[in-house]
Amino acid sequence: METVVTLPSKPVVGCDMIPHVRVNFKGPPTSPPRPLPPYNLAYNWYREIKKFCSVHPSELATVQCNVCANLGQTYYSCSSKCYKEAWPIHKHSHGNPSTSPNCRPSVLKYDSRQWQWVGSSEYYKPSEMDVKCILKLACVARDPVEGILLTTVNIKETDPVIPFPTLCPRCMIEFGSYQKSHINIETQSSDGFTFSVLSYNILADIYACSGKHNHCPDWALIWEYRKKNLLREIINYSADIICLQEVQSDHFDIFLESELKKEGYSARYKKKKNQMYTSNRLDASDGCAIFYRCELFKEIMKYELEFNQIEDEEKVVENLEPEERLMRLKRLQQDNVALIVILGARKPGSTDDGFQFRICVVTKLIEKLEIIAQSKIPLLICADLNSCPDRINCIPGEKDNPVGICECLKLEHSLDLACYRKIYGFSGITGKANEYTDLILHTDSLKVEGLLELVDSESVASGEGEYLPSPKWSSDHIALMAKFRVKPPSPSELALSLPQKI
Repeated sequence: METVVTLPSKPVVGCDMIPHVRVNFKGPPTSPPRPLPPYNLAYNWYREIKKFCSVHPSELATVQCNVCANLGQTYYSCSSKCYKEAWPIHKHSHGNPSTSPNCRPSVLKYDSRQWQWVGSSEYYKPSEMDVKCILKLACVARDPVEGILLTTVNIKETDPVIPFPTLCPRCMIEFGSYQKSHINIETQSSDGFTFSVLSYNILADIYACSGKHNHCPDWALIWEYRKKNLLREIINYSADIICLQEVQSDHFDIFLESELKKEGYSARYKKKKNQMYTSNRLDASDGCAIFYRCELFKEIMKYELEFNQIEDEEKVVENLEPEERLMRLKRLQQDNVALIVILGARKPGSTDDGFQFRICVVTKLIEKLEIIAQSKIPLLICADLNSCPDRINCIPGEKDNPVGICECLKLEHSLDLACYRKIYGFSGITGKANEYTDLILHTDSLKVEGLLELVDSESVASGEGEYLPSPKWSSDHIALMAKFRVKPPSPSELALSLPQKI
C-alpha cells in the first residue's frame, strides 16, 4: 500500500493547508479492485527552522557575529552591509567596546536543515511565525487497532510561506465630490432614508477551477484563499444590503451565511437546479444570495424564480416549426435563477415589526418585476448581465442570433430604470475601460448619494491580456456599491398590497 499526497504549493498566512490524500495498492489496478484494509491517517506538520536578522526581523539571516557565537550569544544579520552598519552599536553588547570593527562575521550555512514540529491535525493554518519558512507534511496510514504502519511515510514540502496580501482600498465617492459632467445626480434633500447596496459576482469555485484562469497563480485560485480574501473585502465595504452572484451552495451553507451572520446580516439564497460534483465530494451548484442588516430591515416578502421552467419557454417558441422547437428550447434552458426580497426599513430605535419604507431588492433581471412595480415600491436590480448596458450588437466574429430565438422574445419592459454607470473603469474580466457587465439598476424613486469608485486595468493586472482574478482580487468581477436615499412614501403608496405570487 502507499499514500499519495498533494498539497497547495504556496502556503499563505491565515489560509488552511488542506492536503488531498489517497491510499491505494502499489502497482497497476486489478479487476475487480482489491478492497483496502481499515486504516487511519496520521499527520505531522513541521516548520523549517530559520534564523532571522536581528536588525530586520522580516529578513532571513545570512551571516552571524563570531564574537557573540564565542560568548554563547546569538546575533544575526541579513547581509554583510547590515552587519557593518549595526556594528558601532552592537559591539557594546560584547562587554568590550574596543573589539576590532574589522571582526568579520561568518556565513550561515543551511546545509543541515532543522525542523520544528508544529501540529498533528489534518489541516494546518500558517501564522506570521511561518512567513518565509518552508512547511513539511509527513503522512502515513496506520492500522486503527495495532497502530502499525501500513504504508511508508509520504513527505511533502511547500514553498516558503507568504504573508496574506494587503487589502486594496477603494473610496466611496460621496455626492458633491464629483463633477456633474461625470455623474448625473440631482440635488438631494435631507429627508428620507439612506442605505447602501453592494453587488458582487464572487466567482463560484466550480468555475474558478475550470482551467479558464491560467494567468492567476494556483495558490490564489483555491477556495481556502479566495474565501478569506472575499469575506475581508465584503465586510470592509460595510454595505447595508449585499447582493452576491455565483454563490456556490455548499459555500453559502458552511461559510458565507454564518460569517456574515456574525456581522449582523440575515440571508436569503436561491440556487440553480443543476449540480456538479466538487472536490469536497459534495453535489453543489451556484446561485444568488441577498444579505441585509437585521437592525435596519425586516423581510416582508420573498419570491424565487427559475428561468428554465418549460411552460414559459414553450410560449416563446410555440409559433416555430415543430422540428425547430426542441433545438431552440435547449438554447433557452440555461438554469438561471432570480431572487427577489421585499424589505421594510425599521423605525429608528424600534425592535418591533413596524417600518417606514419598502424596498424591492433583486438579484438577476427579470420581466416579472413589472408586477411588483405596480405596488410603487422602490426597485433595485443587482445583476451580472454578461453585456454592457449600451451594447446592442453581437461580438465580432460570433453569430448573431444563431438559432433564431430573438425574434420570438419580448425584449422590452415598462420599468423606468437608471444604472450605475458614467464612471470610468471596468467591472469584469475584459479589462477594457468603460466596459462593465455588472450593474445596479434602480427606479427614479431612489436617488444616488454616493458610488464606490471603480478600478482601472493597471490596478488589477496580473498577466498578459487578462487581469481577473488575481492574488489581490479574488473574483473575475469587481464589486459595485451605491448609496441611495429614498423619500418617505405617501399613505396611498404604503396601502398598496404586494402580489402573493409572480
